[in-house]
Amino acid sequence: MYSNKELKNLQNELLTLFKNVVKILDDNNIRYVMLGGTALGARRHEGFIPWDDDIDIAIKRSDLDRLHQLTKTFANAGLFLQTSSTENEMPYPFIKVRKNDTKFIEYYTKHLNIHQGIFIDIFPFDNVYKSDLLFSLTHYRYKLLSALLFSKLHLKFGNRIKNFALVLLNLISWPISKKTIHKKLDSLYLKKNTGFIGFYGFKKLKIRNDQFDNRIKVVFENSFFYQMDDIDEHLSLYFGEDYMRLPTIEKRINHAPIELKI
Repeated sequence: MYSNKELKNLQNELLTLFKNVVKILDDNNIRYVMLGGTALGARRHEGFIPWDDDIDIAIKRSDLDRLHQLTKTFANAGLFLQTSSTENEMPYPFIKVRKNDTKFIEYYTKHLNIHQGIFIDIFPFDNVYKSDLLFSLTHYRYKLLSALLFSKLHLKFGNRIKNFALVLLNLISWPISKKTIHKKLDSLYLKKNTGFIGFYGFKKLKIRNDQFDNRIKVVFENSFFYQMDDIDEHLSLYFGEDYMRLPTIEKRINHAPIELKI
């Protein structure tokens, strides 16, 4: 758990990191929108959700190649572009931008040989099924492949049953490489334009193309960042229709790292 001072200091550091990342994206014509709790925070609080400790944004997969080419640009800004290409033990099927000389170590990744600084998550949005049923079915396929990836890296969670299941998955899938799993995850996205883009890693995380293309700038912590259009439609689908109401205290969850250095 954070003290109030620790969390505020972390949020201030994340805001600076956010500004630096956005500058690089803007300078290279890579469009982004805020996502998840960051999008909700902008809508409900005009900034961070009071207990939140990360920032989530999305870019289009068509911009991924250009993003990967910016490794040195990020490095020159004291940042590390963390992908499955830049780190062999990267456990996530998306991208993180980490700040050098900081620590944000979570329990389940503490043993991995990866950069573990404070971070911003960048999710690649690609063509997904318009049908809610097909999207949901593909989401569960994606979760299974992600679990295979976790099992390869021997991630440990607080749930014994989950840990045992990961051990079994690792034994069953031992001939499959991490690189192959990443490729299979990417292959779940559609080549044709369906009018919808999203990320299969989270249930219901899809938006219309025009919601991304018609993005608008909104206030976030006294600065301006891009929010998707028709944000209320997205938030009500993703978080539920009462998303503007604060959750009960026991549901105010964050990453709660086991080691933090700002």
